[in-house]
Amino acid sequence: METPETVQIKLAGHEIRLTAEPGEREHIERAAQKVNETFERIQASSGGAASPAKIALMTAFQFAFDLSMADNVLEDASRLHSELQKEKDAVQRLESLLARVDDALAY
Repeated sequence: METPETVQIKLAGHEIRLTAEPGEREHIERAAQKVNETFERIQASSGGAASPAKIALMTAFQFAFDLSMADNVLEDASRLHSELQKEKDAVQRLESLLARVDDALAY
């Protein structure tokens, strides 16, 4: 069993150490990069008028909003999958019925 490792990242100029399970390092580093990119984009759009704390809150809100939107898409996809499965089951029942009718007509 592999042991956790320490991963050091930088978020909005602050060094942070995290404990990562094996295989998580790349995901953590990509997540940190996305946070930094979003933070910098919001900072630039504020024209330097917003405090780092406010920018951090706005960054967190942006990620929460994106996650909420992704949840909605996932719920829609799940609902569509269920509907398609019902349609598939109905088609299979119809095909079975047609096969029985074909067999009955063949006699």
